[in-house]
Amino acid sequence: TLGHYGIAGHYAEEIADLTQTPQAWSIAGTTFTMGVLQEDGKEDVRKYCADKAESAFQNAISLDPDELDYKLNLATAYAEYPPEDNPMKGILMQLEMSREYPEYMPVQLSLARFGLKTGQFDKAAGRLEKVLEREPNNLRAHCLIADAYAGLEKIEAAEKHKNICTASQMPINKSN
Repeated sequence: TLGHYGIAGHYAEEIADLTQTPQAWSIAGTTFTMGVLQEDGKEDVRKYCADKAESAFQNAISLDPDELDYKLNLATAYAEYPPEDNPMKGILMQLEMSREYPEYMPVQLSLARFGLKTGQFDKAAGRLEKVLEREPNNLRAHCLIADAYAGLEKIEAAEKHKNICTASQMPINKSN
């Protein structure tokens, strides 16, 4: 099933159906969401994965309605494959989460990532600065803000964060 997220998601869904845990449903939903992202050009597979991701995340939320990650994952799935009748559904859900839970940094990271994808570098940078104020060692925020600052042509700031991002991804040299 390597690289075949629709198939992998199917098996994850079967496990979730057997175990009925929110974590298992979330794993199934995440696997199907990967299918939406990876199956470029295969619209039927992407649609199948999007529908299954939605269902899986809804199951996770129904079992644990207080877990924000499940709600964010559902919103992200919608943002990656928007419903035809509501193309902004995922982003609007994330914006609502951001207002309702301003201290929940994963939603800020997600909104920043979508801001970068749509060229809204100033909004992305603002969100990422907020994340880094609260979590100065958040590697994902450093990597994303480097792109935001590059888009804003703040080259020195972009390089600073790019260096933090790159340095942390260097392989560890193990000498004997």
